Amino acid sequence: MPYYRRRASSPGAQAHDRKLNLASIVRLLGSVDHHKIKKHYHWADSFVLPCIVEKNGNRDGIPNVLAEAMAMGLPVVSTPVSGIPELIVNNKTGLLAEPQNMTDLANKIEYLYKNKHEQKRLGANARDFVIRHFDSDKCLDQLFNFYKHVEHETHNQRR
Repeated sequence: MPYYRRRASSPGAQAHDRKLNLASIVRLLGSVDHHKIKKHYHWADSFVLPCIVEKNGNRDGIPNVLAEAMAMGLPVVSTPVSGIPELIVNNKTGLLAEPQNMTDLANKIEYLYKNKHEQKRLGANARDFVIRHFDSDKCLDQLFNFYKHVEHETHNQRR
């Protein structure tokens, strides 16, 4: 039986695990120091983050933990909420499950668990994608050039 570590340790997550009798295979980690999180990524076979849009409209943009897990070469499973599809291309850099569809989410997790080749393929693609498209130096260069262009255009319009 696989063993899962989960960072979420809210009362809702704890109650959910008790209800489903998952205490023997799920360990709730709570907040993990950034110096230790890399070790947890190394222990993992995959990374799952099913995001939702809350009733009040609140949602994640592109969760940093997804990019971190992908950069570590982990296959990821998430949902196509907000900017996540910019990071996860379904069946190429990860798997996307329908939001709030636990059966679809479970099927994606089971698929990865049973297909080690797909774990490796998706993890390698994910790492390559994040390095090419979300490298902080490249992003900062693009942002700098954008502001430089805006400054130049503003200056020219004032003439």
